[in-house]
Amino acid sequence: MITGHTKFDPDKGFGHIKKSYNRSDSETILDIQNIIDNSSYNNMSQIIRDPITKNILVNYYDWSAFLDKFFISIPNITKYHHFIFDKNCKNYIHVKEFCDSPLKQIIILKNSINVNFSRIHFFLI
Repeated sequence: MITGHTKFDPDKGFGHIKKSYNRSDSETILDIQNIIDNSSYNNMSQIIRDPITKNILVNYYDWSAFLDKFFISIPNITKYHHFIFDKNCKNYIHVKEFCDSPLKQIIILKNSINVNFSRIHFFLI
């Protein structure tokens, strides 16, 4: 769908959190965690760093920096709505702005990089 006209199910969860947050008092991160957890039966929070011990509970990875070693950024990626990956064409993808637009080929794999594509799976919805 065109940007701005999509229905994204998690938005409903954020709506429940917003309603609960606006009707609650919160002074600590644990208060906010409680608001999120009680806003809906589907909502569950995850604190990244323990507020007391300061230990990291969830590891965060810089995927942009990691993937930048292998792939070239697609210019103006947000204007494309169709991405076609072909296992036989590993160095590039085809993109289209709309379903009736012409295909445009974009090279995405950096030179001299050998990626095992048999272990990479793309799921397009």
